[in-house]
Amino acid sequence: MKKIIFLITLSIISFGVQAQYNIQSKIIEKRNNHGLEMASVRLLHPSDSTLEAGVLSDSAGQFSLQNIKPGTYLLNVTNIGYNDHNQKVIVIDKNLILPAIAMEENVKMLQEVKVNGTAVQVVVKNHTIEYNAQAFKTGQNAVVEDLLKKMPGVDIA
Repeated sequence: MKKIIFLITLSIISFGVQAQYNIQSKIIEKRNNHGLEMASVRLLHPSDSTLEAGVLSDSAGQFSLQNIKPGTYLLNVTNIGYNDHNQKVIVIDKNLILPAIAMEENVKMLQEVKVNGTAVQVVVKNHTIEYNAQAFKTGQNAVVEDLLKKMPGVDIA
């Protein structure tokens, strides 16, 4: 009787246990083949993009996703300043070692950058108000009165 209960328990446990595998690879920069540190690696279900597993690459660019159930997944690799990498991964009945994943820099060329700013017009220090005369535009032959008229809080009678 004890043997039968033991066999039934063992068979129930064996049905519940499913094999799990690992996925390993290395993330490199396409330009110089150096390992890319701190890249985000996510294993997603392709049907609804739910997360199965996720890790960050180490200082050499290597990563390992542990305890992955057999199935078809989408491997998504992202890092700031690089184009995203997506690839289909099928886990069947063994650990998976993928070839190195080359990440390409996301570079956009800018034509010209113009920085516009305004000078500080007024600075208040304790009980003193300082005006910056260069912050106010006046005509070429302007007199002091023209400058004073443009300053906030100054009235000319």
